[in-house]
Amino acid sequence: MTKECREDSASSNRECAPCAVCPRGSYESTPCADGNSMIDRQCTACPKDTYQDEENSLQCKPCPMNSGTRNMTNRTARADCFCNDKYHSFGNDTGLSGCYECGIGEYSSGDGSTACSPCPLGSYGDAMGMPRCVPCPEGSFGNDTGLSGCYECGIGEYSSGDGSTACSPCPLGSYGDAMGMPRCVPCPAGSYAGAAGSYACRDCPAGSFVNATGSSLCHDCQMGEYSMGHGNTACTDCPMNTYGNATGMWRCHDCCDHSASSPRSTMERDCRCTKGYHKVPLLESIPDS
Repeated sequence: MTKECREDSASSNRECAPCAVCPRGSYESTPCADGNSMIDRQCTACPKDTYQDEENSLQCKPCPMNSGTRNMTNRTARADCFCNDKYHSFGNDTGLSGCYECGIGEYSSGDGSTACSPCPLGSYGDAMGMPRCVPCPEGSFGNDTGLSGCYECGIGEYSSGDGSTACSPCPLGSYGDAMGMPRCVPCPAGSYAGAAGSYACRDCPAGSFVNATGSSLCHDCQMGEYSMGHGNTACTDCPMNTYGNATGMWRCHDCCDHSASSPRSTMERDCRCTKGYHKVPLLESIPDS
């Protein structure tokens, strides 16, 4: 026989028992009198992304759109709802009222802040509702906050890492001949860049050379050597019957007629008279009689 219980009690194992009050942050889907739950039933915690700020509730309240409880359950107030990634809030004294997308050049990491933050130096935001800003890629820089895009490095400049706030001039011995370069190009052998920020290398002039890449200067040919033209990577020995008596020569001097010298000769006296000829000494000046 079913026993009829009072309004403020419920039947449990055929006995009437007082009803238990479900506290805030929980709910009971099987009500008894006045919204209380049966004493032999457990009140259920509100799941994540919901809350309940009243007692004796039959269901939980959802967080406002684009917000959640960060995977926490049993939340008791709307203030426990936080904006999700990409959104920011306009709050009031009673808790979160709504979440909205951040604008271009801004971001929000979903920390419940009431405003979006401008993208920091060295980064950009090129779309609405970004949870984080993007570092400027190699070959570019961001020298201001709140940028929607980064700037390319100029000719003769480079940036080799992500998130640069400025570009650097190409170092000595290298060049940058295009915009947005992540690194500068070493000068090839036979050329040099003697100033930082060069957009091109210069060929070594006649009488000089360089045999390595990335050089900031050329080397003079040694005595007994020469180099003709531009962009030389090595000097050439003065041939037979010539001599080079200075550094940095672009051609060797010829020996006098009927004289000869060995290759790489460095002095005029290295030119020796050939067989059947002899040197005539210079006449000394003598006073008039």
